[in-house]
Amino acid sequence: MNKISNREIWVVNATAPGREKGEVCSLPLDIAFTEQELENFGRVSELEGIYPYFEFVSSLYAEGQTEEEVRTVTVTRPDGSREETAFGPEKKEYNYAVVPYFPDQLMDLKSEALDETAEDGIYLSASMAELLGVESPEGVSVSADALVPVKLKGMEFPSEDGKSTVKGDIDVCVLDSIGGKVRGILEKQVKNSYTQSSDNVIYLPYEQMKALLERQKPPKLEEGEAKWMPSACIMNAANYHAVSSAKEKLSRMNQDFIVYNRFQDFESMNASIQSIREMTFMVSAVILAIIFLLMAVIYMNHVEGRKFEFSILKANGITRREIRKLVYLESAAQVLKTAVLGLLFAGVLALVTNLLVFGEEMISFDGKLLLMIGGTSLLSIVIPTVITLTFVNRYEPDRVMRN
Repeated sequence: MNKISNREIWVVNATAPGREKGEVCSLPLDIAFTEQELENFGRVSELEGIYPYFEFVSSLYAEGQTEEEVRTVTVTRPDGSREETAFGPEKKEYNYAVVPYFPDQLMDLKSEALDETAEDGIYLSASMAELLGVESPEGVSVSADALVPVKLKGMEFPSEDGKSTVKGDIDVCVLDSIGGKVRGILEKQVKNSYTQSSDNVIYLPYEQMKALLERQKPPKLEEGEAKWMPSACIMNAANYHAVSSAKEKLSRMNQDFIVYNRFQDFESMNASIQSIREMTFMVSAVILAIIFLLMAVIYMNHVEGRKFEFSILKANGITRREIRKLVYLESAAQVLKTAVLGLLFAGVLALVTNLLVFGEEMISFDGKLLLMIGGTSLLSIVIPTVITLTFVNRYEPDRVMRN
């Protein structure tokens, strides 16, 4: 369940004027989180990962430049040829965005074409690949201008009614560049749900983007400016049970926060799991009962078939107590032998199931399993032995021999 469920929680400080109802993406005009709010996120025990969200776009305010300046993306082909594509206000394709991706987002499965040799590579959205003329990622590299946020500039924006203004901030960026091998081209239906900057998206590993952000020199802050802080965060719940409680705690921190998780009917999922558990328990109980009865019948017949042997031993002076001791010792050896064979079979079954079938630990080879196998072996041999020997051992030798 932790593997297949979506435990990713998206938190946005939704303070930008003009937001549409139900809009959950990050907007450039959203006010940044405070340091205290980021610290409070870290105190939510249900969360195991908190990642400040940032993106590098082609059309934000950059120091010493204007928004009208053209940005370029360069594609290097396997034969060494290079092709530049310009993005700017005079172009139909006026902007693009560089956004992060994480290992557990399964980008390979969302791609229609892959170059598996490009580890930790770049993914292109379908529209971006079309604009750049990249039909296959094999041997292709991409480099692009990227506006990296370094500080925040306080500004006033028109309110929704247009009669007043709302205080906010906007990212101030410096021009840098990103680059790397293209690993995949995403399918057309895959869209970036975090931002409305553009459908032309370059996906870069989060750690690589974070390193580029951190290497920027601390900027000189002018009046009305502050150091850069994120206005959105991506968080992971520790397990699928913790998603609801984590969302509730995050929502209570600030009424402006949008706390979003792609809908999953956890109650139905839990009900399905419980049904599978109950069905598995019933099937296991039936199988154990069959095994127990089969072994009981086999061992009862085995003990019953030795009545003449026991009669001869009694005729030669061995007592009933000594016969019981003899049979119980033999039964103990049989229990040990059966348990060892059962453990070997269970170990092979668990190994095959976990590694070859599911690739996950679906069957736990633990003390509970050892106890179950040992208990089944013990009861299925000892109980029929005791019952059968009680009847067989009470007969006198002459009675058995006459029959």
